[in-house]
Amino acid sequence: MEARGSIDNMIKASIIIATHNMGNSIEKLIISVLSQSEGNFELIIIDDGSTDDTKKIINNIKDKRLKYIQNVKKRGKSFSRNKGIALSKSNNLFFTDADCAVTKNWIEEGLKSLGKGFDGIEGKVYYVSKNYKPTRSDRVVRNLYGGEYMTANIAYKKNVLIKLGLFNVKFKRNQDRDLALRVKMIGKIIFNPNMIVYHTASKWTASTYMHSASWVYYRVILFFKIYNESYNMVLRVYAPEKLLSIIFPPIILIKLLIDKHKTKNDYMLFFLTYPKLVYERLLLWKYSIKEKVLII
Repeated sequence: MEARGSIDNMIKASIIIATHNMGNSIEKLIISVLSQSEGNFELIIIDDGSTDDTKKIINNIKDKRLKYIQNVKKRGKSFSRNKGIALSKSNNLFFTDADCAVTKNWIEEGLKSLGKGFDGIEGKVYYVSKNYKPTRSDRVVRNLYGGEYMTANIAYKKNVLIKLGLFNVKFKRNQDRDLALRVKMIGKIIFNPNMIVYHTASKWTASTYMHSASWVYYRVILFFKIYNESYNMVLRVYAPEKLLSIIFPPIILIKLLIDKHKTKNDYMLFFLTYPKLVYERLLLWKYSIKEKVLII
């Protein structure tokens, strides 16, 4: 998709949110964005075919900076974000997710860094709060030191993204990292720890936990075939600590002592740890053979 949105120098930032059935958290996010210390921005929400009460919640919020667009059917996060970019009027694009909330100076901090000539800025992502202690079943999303390039908290120059072709609609996972790696090939992304986002609590179920093993496919494609990035690699061994746990299962018991376990779901996921590790490794080898890359 080609971005055709005109750049309006009067609007300092365009905040782009892609959402699908996140009515339980979208209002909190919108309120946090509309309460920014920097008020000269537009908030573009692309609703990717939600079937919950997302539309009703958003339509009850009256603010001229808020623009709400619905996809006729679900098209995916990359398509939706690209649609938001096409409609944006600023050269400063900010991304976060519908299950997040931004701090009051989020835009202000991002603009400070973008104003120094950088092509992208990633910010700090806390899971729930600074002091929250997750249990085994928490689906933790955080970026405390940079290098994760999550759309939960990142900003880019629009002209740079247009040059690179925007988000890749072929990827269902790791679209954000793919885009960041392309940006880094021609420019620079820095980490601003004062640009802060809080991610809402999210829990694994047995099915989503096991299904997450299949995400290794996108790591094979992005990290080893396209970019040859050494992310989570030692020589040609992917996540060596996981492979070691498969070879010597008692290592997993250490996790029982280290991680917090409070609920039945926590303990259930603990017992699924070994099957998931084996399943993920088998998929890794399957995909590496298919894509003709050497990964152990």
